[in-house]
Amino acid sequence: MKTLACQRIPKTQFDLGGVVGDYVGGVVDQWLLVAPRANPAMLEIFRDRDATPLRDMVPWAGEFAGKYLTAAVQNLRLTADPRLKAWLKEFVKTLIGLQAADGYLGPWPEDSRLTNFTPYQGEKGSETWDTWGHYHVMMGLMLWHDQTRDKAALAAARRIGDLICRKYLGKKKTRLVDTGRTEMNLAPAHSLCILYRKTKEQKYLDMALQIVDEFAAEGKDGPLAGDYLRAPLAGKEFFETPKPRWESLHPIMALAELYSLPLGYKDKDLKNRHVLRKWLIREGFQEFIVRPEFLPLDGFEQWDWPQEPPKSPDEQTTDWRTAGPIISRDAAPKYAKITRSGRSTRRPTGDVYDLRPDGAFAAEPFSGSLLRRPGAIRTGRARKALGKRTGPFIIFMSLL
Repeated sequence: MKTLACQRIPKTQFDLGGVVGDYVGGVVDQWLLVAPRANPAMLEIFRDRDATPLRDMVPWAGEFAGKYLTAAVQNLRLTADPRLKAWLKEFVKTLIGLQAADGYLGPWPEDSRLTNFTPYQGEKGSETWDTWGHYHVMMGLMLWHDQTRDKAALAAARRIGDLICRKYLGKKKTRLVDTGRTEMNLAPAHSLCILYRKTKEQKYLDMALQIVDEFAAEGKDGPLAGDYLRAPLAGKEFFETPKPRWESLHPIMALAELYSLPLGYKDKDLKNRHVLRKWLIREGFQEFIVRPEFLPLDGFEQWDWPQEPPKSPDEQTTDWRTAGPIISRDAAPKYAKITRSGRSTRRPTGDVYDLRPDGAFAAEPFSGSLLRRPGAIRTGRARKALGKRTGPFIIFMSLL
């Protein structure tokens, strides 16, 4: 396999201080060691997925445990905090214990598993982000395996991969791309590549390549997915693709993984076909992602969709609340309460240090708003205001 230039160095140890050290410590104390107890539905939605009355859940309800575990393992890499490691060991054990016999590890009832639709929400049913949720669980479990060599975690991730392959690999009546919400639900292309790297199980690579083929799928009403491979090769920017939500960046990451993987086909024609695809993937990824003007700080300004880049830096605006809020180690946590329905009574909040429009830092409850506001600071002023105090923090955290 190709060695990537940005490969993580094994057994790296960190000794963090200053703003970054305070931030990481605050995340451990105020969130990672508290969240699953303060938000029990993070795991309980898996435990009672078939219990009646069924929960009234948001379509992405299954994502939280995986995202939490991913963030926690990344933090563990930085801190080697023994409290966090012990806590995550129990969290992972509980999570794996909630996996169904067929490999399902989501919150939806049996007849809705991995269909990305449930008839039990709303008057006419609702699309779900079920394969998206499983993607995040897979990623969290595989990161935990990387960190601890926990065989049970990798086995659980494999059971999810096996379930996805059984349901969608090959010529099936319903393709994964046909299930809707493809910006999110095609994300397993990425985790399946990593699973293949770990296990050398060919079907995981086959499923990932099939999903990449489905990026270009068309339906009667137009594109079914974001065409993430052909679009950049045609010179299109990300915001010009059919599905330019931020979640699309997760299926796009499969392209980078595929570039580094040996495709392993013996048939000459198939091998040549996939060598060509590998070249396209490499070129597409470089054209799409490795662009200096795509540096963060603006980008996704109006909730989940990127906007057309402004013609000049002076036209750019940045919501000061998205410039890197820092959870205070000393602040009293205020966490969301999850009701029986699985919905949060309010967003998770905590005292944070925010960069105000005037460039000053202030501690106040975080609203969670991502929208531009009239008082938003200009990008140039934001960079100047952030300066040495926060700029390195944003860059550092973006590399984890």
